[in-house]
Amino acid sequence: FTAAERVPILAAIHSFTPDKSTDDAPRPWQISVCWDRDGRVAQPVLAALREEGLTVGENQPYGFDELSDFAIPEYGLKRGLPHILVEIRNDQIRDDTDVATWAERLAQHLTAALGDPAAQRIEFF
Repeated sequence: FTAAERVPILAAIHSFTPDKSTDDAPRPWQISVCWDRDGRVAQPVLAALREEGLTVGENQPYGFDELSDFAIPEYGLKRGLPHILVEIRNDQIRDDTDVATWAERLAQHLTAALGDPAAQRIEFF
């Protein structure tokens, strides 16, 4: 990227089931942010979601795994791009209204996180 270009953010958005299939234990998190070494985007988004009073997991129910995950390690970490992996509990996104609500919420928090100069540069961790 040239100095005149904005550094892109890589955002991977997934969903998870409300209960773990092996024991049907309910998962309390409405949303989870998964990250490892580079918290430039994850940390401010985590804080903003928690400020809303949401039940937010950090690397729960899934963690970030460089060996089994592909997009974030390959296109984010290896290239020094700011990135985030988000998991939304799928009972939170059952209809178009729910999806729009979460999309707006995440867009707002991601945009705010990108206002930080640290998220405007390529950086390797």
